[in-house]
Amino acid sequence: MPDFTILYDEPQEADWFRELHPDFADAKEVAITAAKKWPSVQRVLAYDRPDIVLLDGDVPILVLEETVEVPSGHNVGQRFARIAAAAEAGVPCIYFGPYVARKHGGVTAGPRYMNVRLFHALDAMERVTHSAITTINWPVDLEHEVRRDLAKDADVREYVETFLRLYESSNDLPSVNAALIASQVHHRMIMERNRFVQTSIRNPSQYDGPPESVQFITPDEFFRRFRHSANEVGNVNEIVLYNIGMMNSKRHLKHRSIKSIWILHNSQIVSI
Repeated sequence: MPDFTILYDEPQEADWFRELHPDFADAKEVAITAAKKWPSVQRVLAYDRPDIVLLDGDVPILVLEETVEVPSGHNVGQRFARIAAAAEAGVPCIYFGPYVARKHGGVTAGPRYMNVRLFHALDAMERVTHSAITTINWPVDLEHEVRRDLAKDADVREYVETFLRLYESSNDLPSVNAALIASQVHHRMIMERNRFVQTSIRNPSQYDGPPESVQFITPDEFFRRFRHSANEVGNVNEIVLYNIGMMNSKRHLKHRSIKSIWILHNSQIVSI
C-alpha cells in the first residue's frame, strides 16, 4: 500500500487535493517550507515551490500546479519553472488553470487568453524529459468568470484516478509517465487544448516562433556584439539570448538541454 504524504504550499490546497480521491484520506500533510531541505524533494523544488507535491514514502510521485489567475502577463509563465523541475526529475505533473478568464479593471479588462507559446513550451519539456505533463483547463462560465463549483474538478479527478491506477500497478515512474502520455485522459486534454487554440486564438501560427525578446544566435555573433570571450561562451553551437526589459526582479532557469542562456537588461549582460 502506498504511504502518501501531501506537501503543500498553502493548507487549503492540501485540503482540496485530499478530496480528489479516497486513497488520500489518510495521507499526511506537510508544508513545503518544512520539507524543502529533505534530500528526496530537492530536485522537484529546485526552481520554485509548486502547489502540491505528492510523496509515496519520501519519493515524489506527482506534482500539481493549480491557479485561478487570469492567464495574462507573467501570471502563468512564471509558474512553469515549477513544472520544469518536476519534469526534469522524472515526476508526472499537472497544470490546472483557466485557458481564458476575465480580468477586472484597467485598460486590459475583459477576457484574457493563454499564450500559445506556453503550450509549446510544455510540449517541448515533455519531449525532452519523457515526463508526462498534462494541462487541464479550469472551467469558466459564459462571462469567463472562473467556476467554483465541485464539478469544475471533474477532469482533475479523472486524471488522479488514472494516475493512481497506473502507479499502483507499476510503482515505476518511467513506466507511469509513458502510460500517462498514452492515456485517454491525457489525449482528451490535448484535444481540448487544441480546440481552444483553434477556436479562441487569432492567428495561432504567430506563436510558432520565439517572442521578440528571445534570439537564437551563434557564439561568433555573440562575441561580435558583446565582446565576451570564447571561454565565457563555452563549447556550444547556439546561444539563447533573452532581453528581459524591466528588471525589478527576475526568475529564470537553465534547462540542462540548453547549454548557454544569456540574459540582457538595457543591452547589458546581467546574468549567465
